[in-house]
Amino acid sequence: MIALSFNDIIAVAIAILTILALFVSWLVSRSKVRSEMRAIEAVSAVEAFQHEAAEKGKRLLFGLGDGLTPQAASVNALAGLGIWRETSARAVFNDQPAQAITGEGSLALLSQMVLRGVYQDAVAVELFKTEQAQLGGLSAAAGAAGLLPEVNQPSNAAVILIGNHSPIASLAANLAGRKNLPLAAISDTLTAQSAFLISAPLSTQGEDYYAAQTAFKLQSKAGLQLRALDILRALTVLALLIGAVLKLTGVIP
Repeated sequence: MIALSFNDIIAVAIAILTILALFVSWLVSRSKVRSEMRAIEAVSAVEAFQHEAAEKGKRLLFGLGDGLTPQAASVNALAGLGIWRETSARAVFNDQPAQAITGEGSLALLSQMVLRGVYQDAVAVELFKTEQAQLGGLSAAAGAAGLLPEVNQPSNAAVILIGNHSPIASLAANLAGRKNLPLAAISDTLTAQSAFLISAPLSTQGEDYYAAQTAFKLQSKAGLQLRALDILRALTVLALLIGAVLKLTGVIP
C-alpha cells in the first residue's frame, strides 16, 4: 500500500470538501425553498442604471479597462465583455445605445465584435456603429485620458468601470462623482479595488469580480458553482481559525 504524505492527505481532503460543497449546493438548488444567490450590490446597480438610462433617453458609459496589454495580459479583462454584451443587447433600440471605451487595441476590437453580434441577433445590423466601442488609448494612462472626456458628456446616465483597471481609473470615478453621475466599479486588480473603495461607493471587493457576469444573468450551473465556492470559502476560514487556536494552545507543535 502506498503511504500518503501530509501534503497528499491535505490535497485529498480539499478534493473531498469540494465535492461535498458541490453536492450540498446541488441539493439546495433542487429544494422547493431555493435560496437566492448572494446579491452583489455593484452588479445589481448596473441593471438599475440601465432602466434609468432608458427612461431618460440617455446612455450607459462603459470603461472596459486595459487588461490585454502585452506587459500584463490577463483573461480577467474579458469578464467585463459579458455584461457589456447583455447591456448593449437591451439598449439596441434605445434613444442612446451603450458606449464603451477601452485602453487596449485587442480589447477594443473584441468589444466591437461582441457589439456587432448583438445587432446581428437583433436583426438590426444597419444600426451598428464601430464608434460605440472606441479605443481610448494604448496604455492605462492614455485609456483614462480617452475615457475622461466621455465621462464629461451630458448624454450619460451612469458610468460603469468593469475589467482590469489601474488606480488611475479612479480619476474617472472622481469626475463622475463631481458630475453627480451614478457609478459602479467592478475590477479584479487589488490596487484598483483599493482606489475605488474611496472614490466609488458601488464597487466590488475580492473575488466578487468573477461572479459579476453570473449575478447579472444567473445561469443554473454557474450559480451552483458560486454557491459551492461560498461554502468552501466559509469552510476555509473556519479551518484557519481552528488551526490558529490549536497552534496557540500547543495542540499542534
